[in-house]
Amino acid sequence: MQQEKRKHIRYSGKCIFDLLEISVSRPGIREFLKLSPTVQCLDFSLSGLQISSDQHFYIGQKLIIDFLLRDIELIEISAVVITCNEGEPGKFSVGSRFCFSSPRMQDPIVKHALLQIEARCKAADEFPILNVK
Repeated sequence: MQQEKRKHIRYSGKCIFDLLEISVSRPGIREFLKLSPTVQCLDFSLSGLQISSDQHFYIGQKLIIDFLLRDIELIEISAVVITCNEGEPGKFSVGSRFCFSSPRMQDPIVKHALLQIEARCKAADEFPILNVK
């Protein structure tokens, strides 16, 4: 049996679909001219996230992710694609890992906001009745 590599708990389900809004873009001038993908967060952890997308991404591709969770807004988070699989035609499941080595990710405010998002996801999993918009 393969040992689990994850260091952080993954949060998925109602808290993600109903509360956490994300947008994904690709850095660079060439990528700026392309349409942004339509995405939905499938799961979140402190080290990265899994999204559903209408566009294909290649492994190693850099991403810029914006988060909105009620009063927590976190913009321009660096990530890199680690998996991309097509489920249904035109629907891709994309795994990404946050790039904590980038200068922006060294900011304590960014780290604190990620911890706040994790705490809200955990609370939403434990107390689903409280997740009324």
